[in-house]
Amino acid sequence: MVIGNTICKLGQGGVVMVICLYFSGENLRSPWKNPTPSPTPCEELLSLLTSSPSPEPSSSRPETYSSPISSPPTSLSIPHLPPPLPSPLPPLSPSPSPPPRVPNPPMASPAPPSFDSASTTEELLVAFKAMESSVESGGGGGDERKLGVACLKLAERMSGEGSGNFEKGLAFGLRALKIFEKSDGGWSLPVAEALCVVGSISCKMKRFDESLESLNTAVEILGALERGDANVCIAAHDQLARTKTALGRRWEALVDQRRSFELKVAILEPNCRELGCAYKDTAEAYTVVLEFKEALPLCLKALEIHKQQFGLDSAEVAKVRQLLGVIYIGLGENEEALRQSELSRRIFGV
Repeated sequence: MVIGNTICKLGQGGVVMVICLYFSGENLRSPWKNPTPSPTPCEELLSLLTSSPSPEPSSSRPETYSSPISSPPTSLSIPHLPPPLPSPLPPLSPSPSPPPRVPNPPMASPAPPSFDSASTTEELLVAFKAMESSVESGGGGGDERKLGVACLKLAERMSGEGSGNFEKGLAFGLRALKIFEKSDGGWSLPVAEALCVVGSISCKMKRFDESLESLNTAVEILGALERGDANVCIAAHDQLARTKTALGRRWEALVDQRRSFELKVAILEPNCRELGCAYKDTAEAYTVVLEFKEALPLCLKALEIHKQQFGLDSAEVAKVRQLLGVIYIGLGENEEALRQSELSRRIFGV
């Protein structure tokens, strides 16, 4: 009856478990060992299921659960350390509180270099910006005419630094021209200088018509002045000769080259390098238009000056000898032409 009630309590799964435990207990029990039969696992299970829970005996001390987290840590035995040695230094007196910190004034930015002391293009541009700001704000750092001089200097510098700066150089040159026309008048030496620079840059940019217009105007202004600057006249005629040569107008270029040569002979030191180059350039201009008789004395004078200035075996002398050989060929003096060619080849080591 008890077993039946228990089976009812266990259900179908419990019955299977009880049967398995029963058969495993019967099969494993040996009749030769332990003559007093011990309760089988099934009997133990049934006794546990049918027995009612009995209260545990109360003890005089209530059982408490000690959590490993809340339990106090086990005290460790720390070896006794020797007492600290007395400090040899006297105790420091409390230092007074430091005074309030005053913020340092901001460092002033370095002053830009002056335009006259600037050497590179970048320094010139920085100085120009400072000068431009001073003029626009009405300060005492310079007037508008000085700004025009600075523009002209920047234009000259940029015209000789390669094609990358031609546009900027032309812009500075035109700005200088506008300032000089306002401050000095249209027919003045500064205007002629600005026109020469603008014409030179325009020629390098292959704007030959604009170059001729600027340079011819500069020559006209210089001719109208009672005391024109010879150096400006030389620069204008030299540039006119280069522009006309680029356009194929060689006879017109020869006229300007001859005018520049005459001015150089008048103002330069005798037998100086610049004068020797002027003789050579003019001889080349005559050779281009096949005027060999006019070119020969000029080339011989150039050879003489170059020997004095550069030495007998210099590359400059060899180039003059090459030109001289071409002139001798044009004159029909082939033996002299061969001699000049041999001398120039000997210098070059060919």
